[in-house]
Amino acid sequence: MRVSVVGVVVCAVLLLTGVASGAASFSDSTGDDNASPDITSVVVSEPVAGTLSVAVTVGNYQTLPRESWFNLWFDVDANASTGDDAGDEALVRYQATGDMELYTWSGTQYVAGSN
Repeated sequence: MRVSVVGVVVCAVLLLTGVASGAASFSDSTGDDNASPDITSVVVSEPVAGTLSVAVTVGNYQTLPRESWFNLWFDVDANASTGDDAGDEALVRYQATGDMELYTWSGTQYVAGSN
């Protein structure tokens, strides 16, 4: 049953950067453009030191094409002058198939990592 995408990502990035513990969430009402993933909530927490848990709910997940995907970007050091031009050092790509890919900033480009 494809009601939502829930990803738990154990990020090697966190082990290297020491992100502070806590939780944060974002929510958005459903009904955005149905041609792309309609992310309705994102919850990020650190249940165990050095582990990042990310839960994503996609309102239109059941109707998306199999080749759909979306990225969640992370500015792991809260410094806009490091990472890519937006200050992000990591991204997690969620595939409609349920697969996830982790990429980290090498200083010049994103490099696929272990997930």
